[in-house]
Amino acid sequence: MRIGDIDGFNEVYTPQGILILEANERLLFKFPNRTLEVDTQWRLFFVNYVFPPRWGEGTLFITDRRIVFIRRPLDSWLIEFTFPFYRAIGYDSPLIDKGIEHSRRVNTQEGFDFVEIRYEHIAFAWKGLLYRRLCIFDEGRRYQAYLDRDVYKAIVPTLKKKAVGIKPGRSEKSRKVKIPKSEN
Repeated sequence: MRIGDIDGFNEVYTPQGILILEANERLLFKFPNRTLEVDTQWRLFFVNYVFPPRWGEGTLFITDRRIVFIRRPLDSWLIEFTFPFYRAIGYDSPLIDKGIEHSRRVNTQEGFDFVEIRYEHIAFAWKGLLYRRLCIFDEGRRYQAYLDRDVYKAIVPTLKKKAVGIKPGRSEKSRKVKIPKSEN
């Protein structure tokens, strides 16, 4: 898994925010106007956002090798305007300040944020009652990415081809999926 911004310019995305495909890579699906959340929450109430969903919508590209999300961060004034309640009670203030600083830096250089998830890093996919998620294991760390229902349905055939474990919801029969342990 790789998370970045202007470092992916002309490597991951074009100046227009379009995915640059690798050699012999095929684009399977493109989902515009989406959000993506990547965090390290593996216990209830302990959320560590690696890629917060609140800082803007973007396009989700599904290829035969990877899942890539590309977005232009919200303008810094919009982040400040959107979260006055959180700032007033002191909740999430460091994340808001970090988002404002990040937004200014990336938007002044006309860059984009991106998340690149390779299929070989996905430990398993899980279909919950409220959301669908990918559980990712990369470089000794565990992450999870939350997906929309239609995006999840689109990538399930590719996940099955790549032999990624799929942990179904309560209404379906489940097969045992090995969960790797995190180093932290």
